[in-house]
Amino acid sequence: MAIDKIQAESINLADTFAFTGTVSGTPQDLVRLTTTNYSSAVSGFDFVNAFSDTYDSYMFTGKGITKASENALRLQFMNSSSAITGGDYDWSYGKGSRSRSDSDYFTRGQDSTYIQFAEEAGSATSSFMGFFDTTFKATTNFIPFHGLMTNWTGNGVINFTFSGMYHGSTNVTGFKIFAGSGNFSGGSFSLYGVKKS
Repeated sequence: MAIDKIQAESINLADTFAFTGTVSGTPQDLVRLTTTNYSSAVSGFDFVNAFSDTYDSYMFTGKGITKASENALRLQFMNSSSAITGGDYDWSYGKGSRSRSDSDYFTRGQDSTYIQFAEEAGSATSSFMGFFDTTFKATTNFIPFHGLMTNWTGNGVINFTFSGMYHGSTNVTGFKIFAGSGNFSGGSFSLYGVKKS
């Protein structure tokens, strides 16, 4: 006889279970596609062929990011394994800080060769969360990237909100993250697909 209901006191969720069927009723709308951890000098990270027809939206996170020197974080989209470097990126971001000597500011770029989404990311830990919308990728290659970032510097906590987009004609299949100069020295990047509704 099949059991269709188990009392809460009858099961210990701290135990290890081996499931052979499908567990239903659990949220599965956010699917982790890849995670890259690093602890040595790396100039950048390529997420080749990261986008597919399975998802229209993606969440991209970075945590515990450290770099050899304080400078910008940048992004370029990719076609297969090649970065798209033409001047078809627009971007802007604003900065707020709890500062000892720093000031708030915003900056932007038009027809740039990359999306810049933060400055002053360096030896102190930085974290960010960004979103890609690939809804129109198949017809126009228009892809926005937006989100927020926070990091700690000698001037205190710094927060950025950022937005950028690619509006060129090259088919986009992935992206790369790189520093304005120098290398990354530690941290983790993760990419998640958001299931279509």
